[in-house]
Amino acid sequence: MTAELIRDADLKVRHADKIQSQYKNSVTYELGTIAAGIQDKYRHMLEIYRIYSNVTLHMAVNFTIYDSLNAYHVLQSDYNEIKVEQNLFYEVLAKHEGEKRKLEKLRKKQLDKMRGSLGFEGGGGRGRRLGNRKPALWRDGGAFEAGNFDFGADLK
Repeated sequence: MTAELIRDADLKVRHADKIQSQYKNSVTYELGTIAAGIQDKYRHMLEIYRIYSNVTLHMAVNFTIYDSLNAYHVLQSDYNEIKVEQNLFYEVLAKHEGEKRKLEKLRKKQLDKMRGSLGFEGGGGRGRRLGNRKPALWRDGGAFEAGNFDFGADLK
């Protein structure tokens, strides 16, 4: 029975390690672990507050001043740890946003380069065959109205 429990626990730990290693390098995993730490600290603070703010329990147990000061120090310590983790959360978020902006700039640069080589937005394509100038029909605007149907004129 004990051996089965140990094997089952070992199997679950190995499975959790595989999942953790799969997601460990993602930003969402990093932010999630930081947020979970903040929640645990906050929950711990609430438990201590519930105990020491209960007046009937306070009178029945007869807490000493040292107990109250100890609880206050634990609350202060948890608060400081939450502030540290909050700053870490924002640093990871800012780092990710900076990487994201760099990646977007690189993609935009590559896309602009592709557009220029494929003939979009004034580069390449039909514009190149015509020597980067529009046909006379389009430039003049009134070639059809004037009866000038010489389509070879624009290629000169």
